[in-house]
Amino acid sequence: MKNFKLGFIVEGDTDKVIIETLARRLLPSDTQFHTVRTGSKSELFHSAHITVFKFLDKAYNHVIALFDTDSTDQDSIGERVLNCEEQFRRYDLLKQVTVCPVIPEIEVWLLANYFEPFEIYRPKVMLAETIQEKQLDIEKLVQTADINLMKKRNASFASFVEMLQNLGIPSSH
Repeated sequence: MKNFKLGFIVEGDTDKVIIETLARRLLPSDTQFHTVRTGSKSELFHSAHITVFKFLDKAYNHVIALFDTDSTDQDSIGERVLNCEEQFRRYDLLKQVTVCPVIPEIEVWLLANYFEPFEIYRPKVMLAETIQEKQLDIEKLVQTADINLMKKRNASFASFVEMLQNLGIPSSH
């Protein structure tokens, strides 16, 4: 069987490093993946379908579009997911794309490794301080993160891991 090819669409550079490093840890080793960053939430919400078509043209099996919700309000999150899905629905891409809201932002996923959820505030600043304190770069921080602890402390991360497992990516092992 041919290797499974998975595309990721994210907002920024930090998101890209985090998702690629997590993918190397969470996916079967023979899974091919590539990450494209849009540069902004607006681009992700309005033109990510173009990136999906490019992935599909290169025979990718599936694409996951991740975005920071910047909120924990369920109504707001639901509305943003629907808005993001709308562009994929408009181009008949919903079968090939999974929209993954990151609640409230991807830095919180990593911080869950060091802090209880109620202790996390200003995630970008806290992550920068944690990187400095641990004397690790962001990739090393992800490589050494306790995946089970992150799943336990952050439902959004647990949903992401479950989403990957539900794709049914075959392993050649």
